[in-house]
Amino acid sequence: AYTAGTFFGQLNPMVPIRVQAAYGGAAQTLFTGFAQGWPTAYEVSNTDAVTTLSCTDATQILASQLLPVKYEKVVGEDAGLALYFPLQETGTDGVNVALWDSTNSYAFWLSQEHTADLVNQVAPVQPGKGFRVDSAYNATGTHAKGLDDLLIRGDTAGFQRYNPFFNAPLKTLEFWLYGVDADRWDTFTNEGVVRVENEDGTLNREMYISCEVRDDGDAYRFSYYTDTVGHSAIVTGITLMEDSANHIVITATATNAQMYVNGVLQYDQPFNDTYQTYGSSGQNTQFQIFPYVNRLGHVAAYYETFDAAKVTDHYDAGYGYIGDRTDERLTRTLDDAGWPTVWRDLQTGVQTVGAYRAAGVEPSSYMQEVDNAEQGKVFVNRAGHVEMLNRDTMQGTNIVASFDDSNVDLPFADVVVNAHNISAITNSVTAKYRFGAVERTDTASIAAYGIQNQNVNVGLIDDANDATAIADTIIATKKDPRTIVKQLNINVRADVAGLVPAMSGLELGDDITVSFTPTGVGDPLWRAVTVQGLTHTITRDGWRSQLYLGAGSIDVNGALLVLNDDTYGRLDEGNKLG
Repeated sequence: AYTAGTFFGQLNPMVPIRVQAAYGGAAQTLFTGFAQGWPTAYEVSNTDAVTTLSCTDATQILASQLLPVKYEKVVGEDAGLALYFPLQETGTDGVNVALWDSTNSYAFWLSQEHTADLVNQVAPVQPGKGFRVDSAYNATGTHAKGLDDLLIRGDTAGFQRYNPFFNAPLKTLEFWLYGVDADRWDTFTNEGVVRVENEDGTLNREMYISCEVRDDGDAYRFSYYTDTVGHSAIVTGITLMEDSANHIVITATATNAQMYVNGVLQYDQPFNDTYQTYGSSGQNTQFQIFPYVNRLGHVAAYYETFDAAKVTDHYDAGYGYIGDRTDERLTRTLDDAGWPTVWRDLQTGVQTVGAYRAAGVEPSSYMQEVDNAEQGKVFVNRAGHVEMLNRDTMQGTNIVASFDDSNVDLPFADVVVNAHNISAITNSVTAKYRFGAVERTDTASIAAYGIQNQNVNVGLIDDANDATAIADTIIATKKDPRTIVKQLNINVRADVAGLVPAMSGLELGDDITVSFTPTGVGDPLWRAVTVQGLTHTITRDGWRSQLYLGAGSIDVNGALLVLNDDTYGRLDEGNKLG
């Protein structure tokens, strides 16, 4: 409240806070974050106040919001939108687990509360609402068991009543299709079809757009007709990406029919027909998808033509980005969270990931998924920046400091060793990727130590081979017993000149060495380890640090305990082990 004071107006929540250690003319940052508040305590009445700050860094900020729903928002707010069916996200093996309602025998995503009346569903689509129609007619949903066909018709009494649920000829059909993986799907002979049409009762197709997709993903037939122009073509040489969502757009300019796949124009030819007859029952409006209903998502139809820029906007709107590296995906996540670019230190990732499905997820949680896919390390560093170390960096070794008990390197106070503990062994890994799981084992290790399993969630990875490689790498580094220096406690003031620069510069992911001689006899134990956590406790009287350590990539150490040895350890006579 002191208006003339230095801190007037500054003692607010989320004011930036930085802690530094200064020595020898240089300052090192130990922590950068934000004050959560300014509590005041008075130990005795009429004495000075004491304020103890609780601070946080980007971790809490990125856990207190949700990533935006991007694709649905872009589609739902499009002025030219006529129909939009988000469908449901796929589950195991690409099946729409929430699509089929066996009790009511229709696809319940057609409306919010299992009602067939879709009048007044005219507002921009909201996540989970699942339907938009912009004319005042009912649409009845039917669905066959087995997820083989889904039909929505605008006629409520067979083909006798003409009730279109759009009010002008359509120009564009857009949808996402999950590509076939021959190793997981049976071989089909039918083609998958997505179509929307309006028959005007004169045996002609007043408006008709369809796309047929072969099971092998290598050929398409698509058609586009109005009452005056038309086009039908078989397009070859376009291959869907397997185990990934593929973005398909069929659109028409004033003269040409076009097809985009995953943001790229793949077909562009002049109209080759005038109209297409339908038959004697040509008084109907319908939307139909079969037999790939279980692999389709975000089906939409529009009154307007899509140009290349608009196709790119929709493809990049948040559902796509298939083939991002982990650093690119992390960049998109931080962009969506509004995290400043200057507060990022991201190495180029090694792993590519699948489609960006982060809507409604906390940025911090999604960042952990990115970290799982990369098998590197994502964290908030001393400068307050979001940092990512890639897989190659974490699997390599770059020693930044060495500690020992012989007064050669930096001193430490005490050490905690995890010697050949079963908890450090992993000889079976289940890696859960986007479309399933792979299991890898090491039979020799299992025979020696019993099965020690680790589950790894790599849900951002679409490729089973990539998930397998990650599982194999984990097993290779953890299948054998290892002696690990688990914790190192350090009295920084024991060697101010050496320890202040070293300790204040340490960061997560740094590699250090620890060397000491148990009982002061024999060869020293030497370990290269990686910093997984660190704390500094600094008072007027001292500065003590704790390093929490994990196994490094170098597996070399001297003897720690030799059974039946007079110096290192002794068992009863005749009970030697191994």
